[in-house]
Amino acid sequence: EVATETLVERARDQGLGTGVVSTAYLSHATPAAFTAHHRTRHEPEAIAADQAKKSGADVMLGGGFQHFSASLITGMEAFGYRIVKTASELEAIDPADGGKVIGLFADEHMDYVSERGADSTQPTLSQMSLLGLDLLDAQERGFFMMIEGARIDMASHGNDLANTIEETLAFDDAVRAVHEWAEGK
Repeated sequence: EVATETLVERARDQGLGTGVVSTAYLSHATPAAFTAHHRTRHEPEAIAADQAKKSGADVMLGGGFQHFSASLITGMEAFGYRIVKTASELEAIDPADGGKVIGLFADEHMDYVSERGADSTQPTLSQMSLLGLDLLDAQERGFFMMIEGARIDMASHGNDLANTIEETLAFDDAVRAVHEWAEGK
């Protein structure tokens, strides 16, 4: 285990609400750096276990269902997490109800925007970001939330210009939505 304090831990220790939102699987490099302690990024199941048992994050939304074993999910539910798997389940959450939420919307990374059909059950990055903000804001104690449009990087690694552009536009939509949310406060 790595001893370095994460930003989620630092924020939590200061009494703030905490969250991570990503289009990658939750135990992938960036969300894991905010919510876990592990020496290598190449053990997603071990990272998921660390996230489930130790992170204390109030909101974790992204992909990676297959990295969270049934016992981890059961344990998270016992610690007060609501587990959601679809955009409609996410949208049905009332932030005023409080509590913690983990959204696992894909077995691995979430689908590229261009690959989502009209019948997709995956929420957009904007939807995840806004609900995460509402959930944390409802706690009325201030918060820290990391938002990542991870599929931009993944498309870029593959020299996939079309998906790089689509994912960047989706991230731009999320930034705009968060800005508008903040302006309304």
